[in-house]
Amino acid sequence: MAYADDRRLKPTPVSVGGAILVNAAMVAGVLMIAPNMIGERPDKPTVIITIPPERPIEIKRKAEEPKTAKPATLSLPPRPQDLPPFQPPINDLRIKGEFKPPIFDGLLGGGEAKPDPLPVPVPVEIGARVHPRYAGELQPEYPMGMIRREIEGRASVRVLVGTDGRVKAIESIAATEPEFFDATRAQALRKWRFLPATRDGVAIESWREMTVRFQMPR
Repeated sequence: MAYADDRRLKPTPVSVGGAILVNAAMVAGVLMIAPNMIGERPDKPTVIITIPPERPIEIKRKAEEPKTAKPATLSLPPRPQDLPPFQPPINDLRIKGEFKPPIFDGLLGGGEAKPDPLPVPVPVEIGARVHPRYAGELQPEYPMGMIRREIEGRASVRVLVGTDGRVKAIESIAATEPEFFDATRAQALRKWRFLPATRDGVAIESWREMTVRFQMPR
């Protein structure tokens, strides 16, 4: 260029700016034609490989099948003919002739078993009763002195009845007047009769209380 060879000319701002613009235009042109100079590459598919993260190996267990209850079976006891023949155990003492009976430990302090004592039966006793045939002979004679004085009363006595039903003894329990007891005592020893008391059907002596009343006739 003419301005470059002329050294006598001094560069001015305008000339510097124009030079920069010219250079920039040339660079831009080169860049625009550069793609046409490079051969195009054939398109290839892009392959993306994905590596999954490490995971623990899971073992799937087979679902357990529900357990079904087995049908109940009824076991019957063996029949006598199916059992093996009984063989008694061998006892050394029996072989030597020194057999001793067994001792039942825990029974009566470790001694031999003893049978329980039989219960003692309770005896059946029936008390003395007035004999029906002599029921009208119980009332004694009214003492004459008590009749004249018109005194009434009673006498309670205790009599011992023998096995024959007769009165063997008499005791006074209570009497409003002594004459009433005397009259009762005499009547009991002569006239009173009883059915004797019994123990298991056997006649026995027994005591019995009696009361006699003395009343004036109305």
